Amino acid sequence: MVNYWESVPDEFEANFKGYGLTHSNPTVRNELLLMLYELVENNPGFGFKVFLPSVVQLLKDLNSTVVTNASRLLKLFFKDVNPNNRSAKSDLANELVEKQIPKAIANRLLFDIGDQELTQNFNSLNSQHSFVTAGSTKVTTSSFSGHPTHQVLTMSFHMLLIIGL
Repeated sequence: MVNYWESVPDEFEANFKGYGLTHSNPTVRNELLLMLYELVENNPGFGFKVFLPSVVQLLKDLNSTVVTNASRLLKLFFKDVNPNNRSAKSDLANELVEKQIPKAIANRLLFDIGDQELTQNFNSLNSQHSFVTAGSTKVTTSSFSGHPTHQVLTMSFHMLLIIGL
């Protein structure tokens, strides 16, 4: 597999991401995660960044083995192989928020990686992500929940979006 990756890295990446990590069969997804784990573990120059969005997405997989192995791979890369790369860790925090990984799963992963700055970065990004922007107005998605005017405000907000303001 290393030879395949080294000889045609673009094709390797496209096949892994486009077919393997999104395959309908969880056994295929799991086996490819194990292959990626081996590549990352044994090849310090392996470009993991291109796989990050796909692997993070697998943290929400319905198959618990896939979730466990996606988490193991992320821990390997961010704790053992590349522990001092702040930019890569920032990318991880962004992906966890963008892919809307449940906070419990994300916090468990970040705890296992053991980087307090990364955890703070994630929490900061996650709190910013709870805002919905409507033009120059920011409305929190939870600030009006349960309030008697919630429905009226929601309808007004939707009208602003419909008329393009």
